[in-house]
Amino acid sequence: MKIDRALAPVGTLVTLSDRFEGDENPLGILSKGAVLIKDDEIVWVGKQDDVPSEFDLSEADIQDLSEDTVFPGFIDCHTHLVFGGSRANEFDMRVRGDSYLEILQAGGGINATVRMTREASFDELYDLGMRRLDAMLREGVTTVEAKSGYGLTLEGELRLLEVIQALNRDHVVDVVPTFLGAHTIPETFKTNPREYVDLVIHEMLPAVVERGLAEFCDIFCEEGVYDVETSREILEAARGRGLKLKVHADQLTASGGGRLAAELRATSAEHLEYLREEDIPAFKEAGTVAVLLPIAAMYLMMEKVPPVKSLLEQGVPVAFATDFNPGSAPCLSLLTTMTMAAILYRLPSDEVLRGVTVHAARAVGREARLGKVEAGFQADLAVFSVGDHRLVVTTFGGILPSRVMKRGRWASLSAPCEPIMTTL
Repeated sequence: MKIDRALAPVGTLVTLSDRFEGDENPLGILSKGAVLIKDDEIVWVGKQDDVPSEFDLSEADIQDLSEDTVFPGFIDCHTHLVFGGSRANEFDMRVRGDSYLEILQAGGGINATVRMTREASFDELYDLGMRRLDAMLREGVTTVEAKSGYGLTLEGELRLLEVIQALNRDHVVDVVPTFLGAHTIPETFKTNPREYVDLVIHEMLPAVVERGLAEFCDIFCEEGVYDVETSREILEAARGRGLKLKVHADQLTASGGGRLAAELRATSAEHLEYLREEDIPAFKEAGTVAVLLPIAAMYLMMEKVPPVKSLLEQGVPVAFATDFNPGSAPCLSLLTTMTMAAILYRLPSDEVLRGVTVHAARAVGREARLGKVEAGFQADLAVFSVGDHRLVVTTFGGILPSRVMKRGRWASLSAPCEPIMTTL
């Protein structure tokens, strides 16, 4: 087989492959490893000296990365990528002691972003999304999940998902679309929230599915937003139309959203600061990924942390993501998120790295193709000019990759120079 690209030797190759992992090597690290790539796929991984003779390297682009560390491309598995405006004013409110729910009830929060997003044109939202993806790619992120949820009308939600679709088409980063029409109750439905629930179920979901605009359906299951029974109704309707499920769960109160996610065998449950210990075994049985969002918890000045130790001890896959959004996590940096996860949750670097690769891949339904450096996987790679892989986790966003590969091609890493927030 003729090989297009070969990385050999690699100083430190973090494979996350079952073939190389062990108690003493939890990330499947190879020194002086090699990666062979054909088209957009990895076809062989192993020690440089063990490359089989069946592979023809005569015309391959061979890169010597003997001084570098190579990771699978990172995956940001929970973002609110597309929105207009900012909510910088809410930070001062929070410092004064106002809670997230109090800010929401005062007309701030999600509804404030809905108003500003409606004022932005399709092109403005698209351009912001492209710049944000540029910034993420610059940190080695090659796949991003993106939620709607700032439209909250049929037309508004479809427009956001169409922006996400265009970003996925035009940007090198893969963008996984999630419908979040049940993000909050819109202001115009405050006196009759049932009417909005019916709109989500009977108009939004059919239109989203008919147009093929989303893979997942998410919901904000929380006190004062959508209770467990209403969340169940919307999620079951989404599942009935072929969408996979995610749940914003147990972030601000013990709402029961985590238990609901496991009962419905959702792909993931996200936030989970107030997840009850007795609900954790159901996650393992259901295969539901726990997606933790340390930036949001820090930015909201929460003292409560998810039961991380219990989740890990009981074998639940734990992923980490930025939760990038204008109100509770205005941070695009997955590298910073990784460091915050290690500090806030007292985790070793190997757990954090698994959380933005193999477990994050499961959280976006891509575990068969992403998150590992292994034959048969997509050639998504992040190359860092460091000798110790732990530096990528333990340094506050100060170490950027020297190269990023997406689908077997080196990506252009143009430094973002324009604002990623607007002041509409």
